[in-house]
Amino acid sequence: MSSIIHSQVTQKPSSTPLPSTLTLESPKQRSFSLLRHHVPKFKIHCAKYYNNENLVIEYCTQYLDRFPSSYSTLCDRAETFGKLRRYGEALNDLNRAIAVKPHKSTAWCLRGIIKGLNKFYMEAIEDLNNALYRDKIDYLALMWRAFCYCEIQFYNHALWDLDLIIKSGYADAFTYLNRADINRRLKKFKDANEDISKAFCFKNVNKAFGYGISGELKLDRREFQDAINDLNKALKFQPDNAIALRNRCESYRMLMDSENALEDLNKLCILEPENDYQYELKGAILLDMRKWTASLENFNKAIKSLPNNVVTIGNRAKLYCKLRQYNLALKDTQDGILIDPRNLIIRQQSMDLHRRTNQYDMAIGEAEAALMIDHKNINTLLIRADVYFLKRKYNYSLMDLDNANRIAPKNSFVLISRGELFCKMKYYGDALYNVQCALEIKSDHYALEVRGNIYRKQHKYEEALVDYNKSLELYPLDMILEHDQNQNGKKESYKVGGGKDDKDSQDLLALKFQPDNAIALRNRCESYRMLMDSENALEDLNKLCILEPENDYQYELKGAILLDMRKWTASLENFNKAIKSLPNNVVTIGNRAKLYCKLRQYNLALKDTQDGILIDPRNLIIRQQSMDLHRRTNQYDMAIGEAEAALMIDHKNINTLLIRADVYFLKRKYNYSLMDLDNANRIAPKNSFVLISRGELFCKMKYYGDALYNVQCALEIKSDHYALEVRGNIYRKQHKYEEALVDYNKSLELYPLDMILEHDQNQNGKKESYKVGGGKDDKDSQDLLVRRNNIGYDKGFVVTQQIFGERNFSRIYYQRGDTYYKLGMYELALKDLNRALELASGYAPIYKKRAYVLHKLESLNNTDIY
Repeated sequence: MSSIIHSQVTQKPSSTPLPSTLTLESPKQRSFSLLRHHVPKFKIHCAKYYNNENLVIEYCTQYLDRFPSSYSTLCDRAETFGKLRRYGEALNDLNRAIAVKPHKSTAWCLRGIIKGLNKFYMEAIEDLNNALYRDKIDYLALMWRAFCYCEIQFYNHALWDLDLIIKSGYADAFTYLNRADINRRLKKFKDANEDISKAFCFKNVNKAFGYGISGELKLDRREFQDAINDLNKALKFQPDNAIALRNRCESYRMLMDSENALEDLNKLCILEPENDYQYELKGAILLDMRKWTASLENFNKAIKSLPNNVVTIGNRAKLYCKLRQYNLALKDTQDGILIDPRNLIIRQQSMDLHRRTNQYDMAIGEAEAALMIDHKNINTLLIRADVYFLKRKYNYSLMDLDNANRIAPKNSFVLISRGELFCKMKYYGDALYNVQCALEIKSDHYALEVRGNIYRKQHKYEEALVDYNKSLELYPLDMILEHDQNQNGKKESYKVGGGKDDKDSQDLLALKFQPDNAIALRNRCESYRMLMDSENALEDLNKLCILEPENDYQYELKGAILLDMRKWTASLENFNKAIKSLPNNVVTIGNRAKLYCKLRQYNLALKDTQDGILIDPRNLIIRQQSMDLHRRTNQYDMAIGEAEAALMIDHKNINTLLIRADVYFLKRKYNYSLMDLDNANRIAPKNSFVLISRGELFCKMKYYGDALYNVQCALEIKSDHYALEVRGNIYRKQHKYEEALVDYNKSLELYPLDMILEHDQNQNGKKESYKVGGGKDDKDSQDLLVRRNNIGYDKGFVVTQQIFGERNFSRIYYQRGDTYYKLGMYELALKDLNRALELASGYAPIYKKRAYVLHKLESLNNTDIY
């Protein structure tokens, strides 16, 4: 609207009659009078036609010296003063013209236009109203009144004026473009688009203005590339169009094309060196480029120039947030709220900052105030749902997300958030359904990351890994890191208060990135770990430590990965650091207990599990570890007591039932064991571990038919080495040695010895020794040599040992060796029994069986000699 300077509206002929004095003059007098008046007037009109403003003013001044009360000449000179922005002189002429002929509308209209250009909009509207009172069909006055209404944001009044012009049939392209601009501001994008199309039907349309309005419309609709295309056309017709340049700069910024945005901003600063927005816009662009210090300098200049600009204050708060200067960021948001209490963006920033600083009640209070402004705002509902999620008030969180989903059923962010919430509540089916719906709307890395996490929780690690990889392909690490270096290729550090770092100052390294991508890397690291791919897991963890060097979880996660790699000393060092940093982290304590268990330091492991139970009495994992440790140390009654407590927490937990069944099995209370396994089978009839354990139990009770049936059912669900080993043992008990041998061989093919022993040696090929309390061994210390042959013979159910990762496979070699012995294959039997002894040195039955084999071999050798 600010482009309006002249009338582009066709005016109707004036209905004002000619002065009556002209009819009283004689023909001779009239011709002389006309000549005397029209020659100077002709010069004025010629100068106006050739747009020579200085000549217009000169001729008008000459004419007014002779005829100081000439109404039209005063209006012509005032109009020319207006073009030259000499508003004071223009107003003086128009005041004189109104005093001469107050009943005519022209001077009133021109004075309203001049006041509008001088930004005195209310006074301008008053003058334009006077003009329209005198001439209701003065369309120039209507046009300019619409402009003034638009500037004071009375958009409906402006539309009413423009509609009058259009309905009258005197509208031109300019009128339609102005109405399109107002419809754009009212978010009536469809109407705005129709007006632009109508404007381009006129031959004399100002294409620069038309494409500029179209580009701004597409910018508001977040169609950034289309906006750039239209603005390029506008700038082709008018290269010095500041509004088009500014909008194109903003479009480039939204597309993260910071270089082109900065180039447009520099052009703008040449066109308008004294503009008020250059520092704010430059600060925002540099913020996108992660040039923190330069960005802060520009924001400070912008706020100094315009201290009440809430947008700039909000952007500076965003910068402080990225630098983790939450107190300064909160101060800015509070200042912004004081300036504009109804600004939703600044309130949402305040909510988020309170959420980040764990001030959840304050965040909820801000959310209530924001919802009073707009109770249907999706972002506000999402942030409040997240706060309730962090407070573990999952029902409240779900209510907000359901409300947001009703308002915007096709909003992928709402669906992804619901998926995360359902995953936390362990409603994995609902979680997957919501994420799948989000992916149908838009396939982005957030949804893939959340789906990967759901699969991980369901122990579907291969599917999880596929989703994590896709997520990071859509937003790879090099894109996250692309702005971390300055122009010299060095990382930029930032000192609070501005300025570069020096030797004496404590710097804050600006290496904090998007948390979503860090979470995706962390989850992929965890998935690699669950798939026993420790090298890739460690690689992802190293990337995470670059992204978040001060994170709390790196020692815990690194300790777990090194535990999987059987690097006991390094693993324990990391667990100790993690527990020192976060002493109440039950997961870390449980992992250290697992490590102590592997080192056969059962007392230390039990102490850790008891500490974990004191911290979180309802943690099932730590209770199951305690049960298993009591089982290993033959404290069966204590193990059963822990099982009772665990079943009070979750009476349908399969692992708890399996461990208690195993304890009863070891106590030879087979009926109690069978009751637990039957209960577990009712809860999870397709769980192969339950069926395999029932097969072992029935085999021990010599119900071989039932044992084979259960194992066969397990093999139909999943063909793994546990089921094959148990079936082999059943066949051995039935003296079906050939069938038993086939199953044992298949079992060991699925999990051969080299895989069992693959981590027993360190990188130098030597076995690693470990001293209790940390550190390497020396000559004067009593070392505990951590080797497989110190583990002992497997007891209890095969699958129970596998749950806790402690199986050493000595039993299967012993059983296969026994089978070879029964078949008279003594050399193969001896080989297997030797392997069993390597894995379980000190187990008497193996020595006994090997003695029989050696005796048979000695007898055979003696027979051969004789």
